[in-house]
Amino acid sequence: MIRSTSFSKHFFSKLPVIVRNDIEYSVACRKKRKGATMENIARFTDEMVKNGLFAAPLIENKYPFADSRINNKRDLKLDHHILMNDSSIEHLSWRLMESHMGIMASMNFDEECEKENRSYLEVLKSVYIEMRDNLLAVYLSAPTVKKKHKTIEDAERELECAIRRMLDEEWITKRFLFLRAQYIEFSQIALDRVGEKSTNRNLYQRFLLLTGCKNSVTLKTS
Repeated sequence: MIRSTSFSKHFFSKLPVIVRNDIEYSVACRKKRKGATMENIARFTDEMVKNGLFAAPLIENKYPFADSRINNKRDLKLDHHILMNDSSIEHLSWRLMESHMGIMASMNFDEECEKENRSYLEVLKSVYIEMRDNLLAVYLSAPTVKKKHKTIEDAERELECAIRRMLDEEWITKRFLFLRAQYIEFSQIALDRVGEKSTNRNLYQRFLLLTGCKNSVTLKTS
């Protein structure tokens, strides 16, 4: 916790976790510099908090889960701490996969087509939309599908492929890792941490360190 002026104390706790971590890291580095005093550390902390207050809305608007003031009561939810922890990502990916399997299990394609007088394609669309909405609730995007196809069979095959991906726990995990990389990169830019003195790779590793990610992950998307 930052201990400084009343201004910093008041606003620090209201900032997103990723911003607070950056401030704490920067202040800790500042304290190690020669000639550091209580007065100039307090002044430096205030400036960092002011910068954080400017960056926070940018980050929260782009990634609402970063807002630590929001009390998300959804069963399947995403927040900063979950996204920055590999084990939590894996657990959430498994739960999403289980939820999607439940959607498939509850949908008897033959009965649905006969009872509701719907085509196989229409049932596939319903399954896709339900899984897509599940992913959107945790800020992930479903595999994109074309709006128009040459044949019904082409449309069915594309939807089947998209649904199989959303049933794949590894695919979901990769999407979270990709989201994490985007989240960190955007936060770097919002906090003005991208400059000539540091490479993007070093900045990325720094954010992994200060946000609690111990594992270095090779990101792949499919």
